[in-house]
Amino acid sequence: MMFLTSEDDRRISISNYVLWFLIVVLLYLIFCHKKSTRVNEFLSTLPGPLELPFVGCVPTFLLQHSRYSDWMRIFDQYATCRMYRFSIFSDTFVVLSDPEVIQMVLRNPNCYDKDKSIYDLFRLPEILSTANGRKWLNERKAILPSFHPKLLSSFDATCQRHTQHLMTTLRKHAERGEPFDLGQEMTLLFIDIMSDSFLGVSANAQLNGLKEFANSLLT
Repeated sequence: MMFLTSEDDRRISISNYVLWFLIVVLLYLIFCHKKSTRVNEFLSTLPGPLELPFVGCVPTFLLQHSRYSDWMRIFDQYATCRMYRFSIFSDTFVVLSDPEVIQMVLRNPNCYDKDKSIYDLFRLPEILSTANGRKWLNERKAILPSFHPKLLSSFDATCQRHTQHLMTTLRKHAERGEPFDLGQEMTLLFIDIMSDSFLGVSANAQLNGLKEFANSLLT
């Protein structure tokens, strides 16, 4: 006859707890796997940067010197895609560029909540484009009247004037056959249009050559 000591009972109890814990974890993993199978099958059809197990695209970003302008060059090759994906560790993100798909997402109330880990990673401030859930929805409704077609049409002359100056600048670069930074030129155009249309002040960023200021926005 075998007698169990209190130490043996304690060991058996711990073993049972560990066994039940492992069973629960296994069931949870099976559930998550079945739930994400369809999503993973869809994500596998999308183009995107090289992904590695566990870390995703993190090594790709780190190799680009961790600058915003360098990261954007990674995504430039997918600019013509309706959708593409990239991952940060275990989180996968899908970037949309097709207006019809974006409209479907914006009209879906289940898509109002955002995973803010990507914004925290890039240290982006909480503005309309990065706000989450109900706050984003309320701010979107608040500014919606500002984008009424009749109101936007009043800015046509301003947009055309500054865009024409940009086209003249690009034409000069093309005639000289010299390289230029399109992102920088577009940023100067953005500054001119925004300052004239919304601030009522003419910055003349393109004429004054505020390239250092434009670069500070891109880095």
